[in-house]
Amino acid sequence: MDDLVCSSSLEGQGSRKSERERRKKRSFSPDLDLEHLSTKVRAGQTIKKKKKKTNSGSAFAPDRPYDKLPNGTPFSCDLCKTSYVCNPLMSKRGSRVKRSKHMPSPRIHMDPTTGKTLLLCNACGLALDRPKKPKKLKPLPSQEEKDKYLLEAKLFATTLAAELHMPEAEVLYCPSFKMVPCKCLQVYIDADGNKDDTRKRGLELAELHKEAKRLSALKFYDAEKLCESGRKGKRAKNIGLGNGQKKSAAYEMFVLEKREVLRKTMSLCERATQKVLRYSNNFLHKKLKTEERGCRAQRVKGKAALGQLISLMELHREKCCVDNCVRMALTHHRLLLQWRERAASGQQEARRVLAEMLTPSGGVRSNCYKFITWVTGCSASTIGKVNDQMKQTGGREGTTPAWAQEILDGKPTANLQRLTESNSQ
Repeated sequence: MDDLVCSSSLEGQGSRKSERERRKKRSFSPDLDLEHLSTKVRAGQTIKKKKKKTNSGSAFAPDRPYDKLPNGTPFSCDLCKTSYVCNPLMSKRGSRVKRSKHMPSPRIHMDPTTGKTLLLCNACGLALDRPKKPKKLKPLPSQEEKDKYLLEAKLFATTLAAELHMPEAEVLYCPSFKMVPCKCLQVYIDADGNKDDTRKRGLELAELHKEAKRLSALKFYDAEKLCESGRKGKRAKNIGLGNGQKKSAAYEMFVLEKREVLRKTMSLCERATQKVLRYSNNFLHKKLKTEERGCRAQRVKGKAALGQLISLMELHREKCCVDNCVRMALTHHRLLLQWRERAASGQQEARRVLAEMLTPSGGVRSNCYKFITWVTGCSASTIGKVNDQMKQTGGREGTTPAWAQEILDGKPTANLQRLTESNSQ
């Protein structure tokens, strides 16, 4: 018996494993129940998933033209003249396409100046309810302070001219005084108290002023040839090209070259640079009728001048507001291109473009500030100023001429008749 147990234990120790390969474990998947499947799946056809309905931009448009008062008359805000108590474009409706049939009640306020009852929309009513923060206005400098600064600046230039023995140095002072005196030209000449640098810089600027004075006397035409022609009387003065008042090409090149040095290297302001080189704003910015080119000065500030504007071909991919103004890049590409080219031509034309883009097309809807900035490159402050002017003048485009602004400021001028004629139009 013991022999059998030992033999069986020996056989168990010497047993070998099966040579059959084991299958890898995998998750169980039940067989398809063909009875519950549709006929398309049985036939091997694919089923397309249904797309969820999304609200398009047109679905957010108001579904009624105006709100009504309890008596049935159309609502109109006494301040902003909108026909909706709550702006439907600003409501958070989520997936709801249509507006509620509920007619919201307008806000009622009493005008403190006239005593009249005002029916206001929700936005205007909330704006009147909020306490206004007092604006911190910086005190403007008095005329006495400006006169005192000019006397000190002229005294500085006179003393410098006496030391250099050059009468041309009497104009070497900065006359600019806005909130504080500029003093850019005096600071540059002073050179932190170094007398050698002061004399060197004073002589350099005096020589520039002397050369500019000599070149400004030259005209575009040749005066010697004019004398040789033998023309006398009044006809001799009518030379053409602005009756001979056009500056010479040498003076123009001299001013444009030295202006960059004074503005960038010496860090002088525009008025001080004009005083040294003897030129005016008209010389830089006026468009000459006798030449096809534009103004002499080129813009160096702004996104349009720096080439940082978004391309009109890619503008429709941006997001601006609820109205999705950027979609105009797909439908009115040429119009946007004209607006951009006109805005880059000059400040006055840019303000006309802003007035056109701010003109409402559907009661209260107009292009948003972000879209206007992307097209024209103008800042939000400039757009806001044009928008305020449009509201004050009832949608009148353009800016006030300089001669008319002088009359409004109380300055004596002989162009009062022109102002009355323009206001009557």
